[in-house]
Amino acid sequence: MVSEDFSATVMVGIDGTVLSEADKARLHLPAVGAVCLFARNYESMAQLTRLVADIRAVAPRPLLVAVDQEGGRVQRFGPPDFELIAPASELGKMFASEPEAALAAALARGEQIAASLAGADIDLSFVPLLDLDHGRSQVIGHRSFSGSPQAVAALGMAMCAGLASVGMGAVGKHFPGHGWAADDTHAGAAVDERSLAQIEAADILPFASLIERKLLAAVMLAHVIYPQVENCPATYSQVWIKDVLRGKLGFAGPVLTDDLVMDAAACGDLEVAQRVGRAAAAGCDLFLVCGGEPVLADAQIARLPAGNPNSLPWRALARRSQA
Repeated sequence: MVSEDFSATVMVGIDGTVLSEADKARLHLPAVGAVCLFARNYESMAQLTRLVADIRAVAPRPLLVAVDQEGGRVQRFGPPDFELIAPASELGKMFASEPEAALAAALARGEQIAASLAGADIDLSFVPLLDLDHGRSQVIGHRSFSGSPQAVAALGMAMCAGLASVGMGAVGKHFPGHGWAADDTHAGAAVDERSLAQIEAADILPFASLIERKLLAAVMLAHVIYPQVENCPATYSQVWIKDVLRGKLGFAGPVLTDDLVMDAAACGDLEVAQRVGRAAAAGCDLFLVCGGEPVLADAQIARLPAGNPNSLPWRALARRSQA
């Protein structure tokens, strides 16, 4: 059974480049308060703009519309309407020899991402990625600015400034750090066996720096297990969310799950609705259920209690021109 003592604001996916009848029904599910777009939803700027307008028109409540537009291998929208964005590691390499130029480039990248998405009325991209490149992770790698916490923090701050200049909030990910765990959380469990002290001395530093300066509108969690801290993914951990992120670091904004359809979030055989319930109990505010085939999760999402479009996730993450 799913507990009903929480309000579930769920972010869902859309099937294709136009709204299907299943998509329209999904947007009317009571818990749905946000949409995440993917490459499957894009063929041109004109088409994308129409799709976002249709999503907003069909939905019975205000919706947050997002995309993962980092650059490198995680760029959902591309040429000719969107410029290709180099991997974040290129900025890290530049920072090592020309720090001022690298910071200017990171700021410009934030502006570019925000301005291009604003043109299609999209609220945010899930950036900056603040994970360290420890040379171990199958899924982070070149997506990271650097293996240096100081370089990641500095470049992350510059990117946040660029996003903010166009009215877009920043989403720091994947707290408390995804770069040490070798395995890909899309395909199964990933484990970081280090102690809390080791993680705090390295991977958490960029998050702490940006939180202290109030540069992050939201934080996205890692589906990584840190067994020396708590033997479950950080997504389901009150220690990581309430004690460390909220308590020690003082973060007061919304906390997002990574996509709950990923295998690492299953923790054996948890159904999607159960995953949302566990994440809510741990302290998450916005729940991503958007990858794979969206229709497969509809029955699970329909079981969830209604979200609140005026709640913290919507207010904090909508583009300022749309809030």
